[in-house]
Amino acid sequence: MFASFQRGEERGYAHFFHTHYKALFFYANGLLKDEEAAEDTVADCFLKLYEKRTTIQAAATVKSFLYTTVRNACLDKLRQQKVRSMHHAGLAYLQEKTEASAAEHLLRTETLSLILAAIESLPPASRAVFKLYYLEGKSYEEIAQELGRSKETVRKQKHYGLTVLRGKLTGPFTILLCFFFS
Repeated sequence: MFASFQRGEERGYAHFFHTHYKALFFYANGLLKDEEAAEDTVADCFLKLYEKRTTIQAAATVKSFLYTTVRNACLDKLRQQKVRSMHHAGLAYLQEKTEASAAEHLLRTETLSLILAAIESLPPASRAVFKLYYLEGKSYEEIAQELGRSKETVRKQKHYGLTVLRGKLTGPFTILLCFFFS
């Protein structure tokens, strides 16, 4: 039978296939825990056996060759699955993180847009004080000098601006006012 196998005859190849297939399948399935993957792996290993038939010197080494080839192929598949699993988990995490970041950014942008629109609706004197104080970070003294007003007037215009904004931005935006403009 072995000589027939080495010559590439079907009956020699079929002999080794029928002798070892079931045991190799159970071995591969035990490692992979996936019948379809086990079938494919064993089939690929028998194809490798056929390709290497001229280099195999004895019938006794066929079994060893097959088990070694199946084991190595299964380990390769398990490594690939692990890498794919880690890759998918990483992508899922990044996608989740990106979606959360995008949603947070959108919320921040919309909130800031509403607040800036409300600031623009303030009377000109309060708007100027509000922008200089909150957006540019200037002190009462610096604003008073820049606008040619007293420090007390600047403080009153800022306070008035906050009162107007509290009236315009109600609900959850009141909390934001406290957070941003306290």
